[in-house]
Amino acid sequence: MYYENLVDILDFLMESDLQIPVIVFDINCNDHIICAGTENVDDDALLVFWDARMNSQDLSTTKDPLGAYSETHSDDVTQVRFHPSNPNMVVSGSSDGLVNVFDINVDNEEDALVTTCNSISSVSCIGWSGNGYKQIYCMTHDEGFYWWDLNHLDTDEPVTRLNIQDVREAVNMKEDSLDYLIGGLYQEKTDTLHVIGGTNTGRIHLINCSTSGLTHVTSLQGGHAATVRSFCWNVQDDSLLTGGEDAQLLLWKPGAIEKTFTKKESMKIASSVHHRVRVHSDDSYKRRKKQLEQDRGYQEGAVQGEKSTYRLPSAFDHVENSVNSISGFHSPIKRDPQKDRLVQK
Repeated sequence: MYYENLVDILDFLMESDLQIPVIVFDINCNDHIICAGTENVDDDALLVFWDARMNSQDLSTTKDPLGAYSETHSDDVTQVRFHPSNPNMVVSGSSDGLVNVFDINVDNEEDALVTTCNSISSVSCIGWSGNGYKQIYCMTHDEGFYWWDLNHLDTDEPVTRLNIQDVREAVNMKEDSLDYLIGGLYQEKTDTLHVIGGTNTGRIHLINCSTSGLTHVTSLQGGHAATVRSFCWNVQDDSLLTGGEDAQLLLWKPGAIEKTFTKKESMKIASSVHHRVRVHSDDSYKRRKKQLEQDRGYQEGAVQGEKSTYRLPSAFDHVENSVNSISGFHSPIKRDPQKDRLVQK
């Protein structure tokens, strides 16, 4: 039995006996191992591993971790990513600026550590790229970008492919601007790595990565109206799903026909109290006051027989109108307007 969705994994982590808060987690490509990164508590920031496989007897019991790495990070573990095709390879990033690559098939932590790369700043995003996914990229909370090639670990070639401390200053956006980075996107069929960024007003920028630098490719605009926080790329139809602080999920497709929806003035949902309360305004008060004055004039005219030709409606009018409103039924009651009394047909 395997975990079918993120809810199952989150329930599993919450029910575990781990005493340190979990920040991030991932599951490997064959769904066998869960790895979670924790906060730094008492100088311990852990990478904890569990067996994701379980049977019916395990559902009611708490599973102990397979093990944990505790010596390689000195601050909060902010990112964990398993290799897309190798279930034993995992990369982790931390607030200490270190990006560590592990082979968890090796018994102890020291030998399992394949390499350590330094981004010098707190890591916000990491991922795998390149032919065979033997490259790793990293983004930092101060909008830095770093790209390393693991193929060169045992050669004289430099491991670092790109090192940019502030992407906002390095990319030529022409007349536009770049306020932040969202994440990375590797397209396997074209062997290209892209960086996704954006502006505080909702524009999304697609930036191409190469060893010579970062180049702005195109922008998506007219959708979001606030900071975009996340995205998901669908390789099959080349569509992009984005989510922003404007509470919108937008789907972008090449050559798609734009569908516009009326935007709400406010994203807040009216409460039940708001629906029950009648809103008062000066206009409604003035209309009611004018109506009362007119009704008072009608009454005075009916009593004095002067100044007004209007007659005060009586209960008989109500009865007559109510009965006449029933289809196919005629009222036996008729008014004598001269004598203001009832007469029978």
